[in-house]
Amino acid sequence: MPSWKKVIVSGSSPTLNELTLSGDINLAPTNKIQFDGDGGHTYIDEQSDDNLRFRVGAQNMMIMVEGDTDYVRVPDSVRLSVGSSNDLQMVHDGTNSFILNNTNDLTISNLADDKDIILKSDNGSGGTTAYITLDGSATQTLLHQDTVLTGGKKLYIAGNTYITEASSDVLDFYVGGVKMYTIDETNNLITMRGTGGSDGAAGSPTLRLSNTVESGDWDTGDVVGALEYYAEDTSGNAPYVASFIKSVNPQGNGTLPGGYLSFGTSPYNQSGGATEEFRMETDGDFHAVGDIVAYSSTPSDKRLKDNVVTIDNSLDLVSQLRGVRFDWNIGSKEGQQDIGVIAQEVEQIIPEIVSEKKLPLLTGNDETIYKVVDYEKLTAVLIESIKELKQEVDEIKQKCDCLNK
Repeated sequence: MPSWKKVIVSGSSPTLNELTLSGDINLAPTNKIQFDGDGGHTYIDEQSDDNLRFRVGAQNMMIMVEGDTDYVRVPDSVRLSVGSSNDLQMVHDGTNSFILNNTNDLTISNLADDKDIILKSDNGSGGTTAYITLDGSATQTLLHQDTVLTGGKKLYIAGNTYITEASSDVLDFYVGGVKMYTIDETNNLITMRGTGGSDGAAGSPTLRLSNTVESGDWDTGDVVGALEYYAEDTSGNAPYVASFIKSVNPQGNGTLPGGYLSFGTSPYNQSGGATEEFRMETDGDFHAVGDIVAYSSTPSDKRLKDNVVTIDNSLDLVSQLRGVRFDWNIGSKEGQQDIGVIAQEVEQIIPEIVSEKKLPLLTGNDETIYKVVDYEKLTAVLIESIKELKQEVDEIKQKCDCLNK
């Protein structure tokens, strides 16, 4: 086989239909392999040392660069595409970069076992920082930076359960498409809503404090749950509990806990926080460190009263009353012996101290009305009856003195 230095095709329409070579083809620097005759629009050439250019129709389409870092470079605004219809494209427009999918789904997969997909970006200081990691080993999605939802957009948890900013500084929580909670920063308000619809009892809102402990681990004084009102002082004083409501196990019985209610308060400007002031026992007893002031009886200031008159014939009224011993026949007191009066009898004599009330805790019935006696008000009648009795005794004494003279 001879060694050729040149292959020359001449004539008015030169054509080389086929060239078979058994060795290398060497082009001098800046020379081109052209594909469109004399037009010079489509060719391959070495722009500079180790820099190979592919040009089609007067447009640089791809440049291959070999150096310290090797590149296959596609110029700005030229799209690198995959698919018979240019289905997947990647392009840089001179400012921004884009990955474009024109058909069906776009799937990004890491097929290496227990490895991650990590999305990084420049953090503003010239370095790269991870923003999102798809953790293959932990099967978790990790957000490494703050996530901001623009106004009105929703953060979906699953199905129709999501969180959204309803308005400025107002956050709504939806569960199953129903608004359950609202956090309002402007009014410092947290609202919990029910789902009852036409049946209020079926969907009334309930706040549950759950404490999961094995039954044998409950000791006397263990707190089952607590609601604390906490004060944080920005002037440097230590934060403290201003008041609280606690459910406390009254006895370490080795089984399920009980729960008496403990109420704590703190006076103004007192350090150390709240201390217990009230207690509702599991048997219904209520304990208070201070006085219990009730609207029905305790207020007695004359400024609250008009048409004040002294009770007449109080001794006669008392003499008509009947004190009795009896056994309770209903509810938690069933079978217990007690003493008192009969409300229906008292009503005939002193109707002002008899009223009608529902007694759901005693009877277990929320509808039935029962008569009750205000024993505290009976004291006023007893006071006047004692005074009348004393007057009668004094009169008898005077008569006796006269007879002894």
